[in-house]
Amino acid sequence: MFETLFFKQITDLRLLLDSIRKFHNSEVENFSKKIEHLEKIAAKNKHPSSQINQDYDDSILDDDDDVVVLLNKKIFAVSWATRHLRI
Repeated sequence: MFETLFFKQITDLRLLLDSIRKFHNSEVENFSKKIEHLEKIAAKNKHPSSQINQDYDDSILDDDDDVVVLLNKKIFAVSWATRHLRI
């Protein structure tokens, strides 16, 4: 009896984990599509990259922080497009 209940709980946990993975993957995909959409809109409007560079402090970044810079630019592009293009 205990083993049956134990295996059912394990099965339930696996199903829950599978559901969480599917939800997470769909959210990541939706966010990626939103970023691509906003990048296309930003490219059409030709928002100057110099403005993007002014919106964060270069002095806090090291040479190894290229990924952070890229991420900051993408976040800025999303927030800029959302505010200015009323998406």
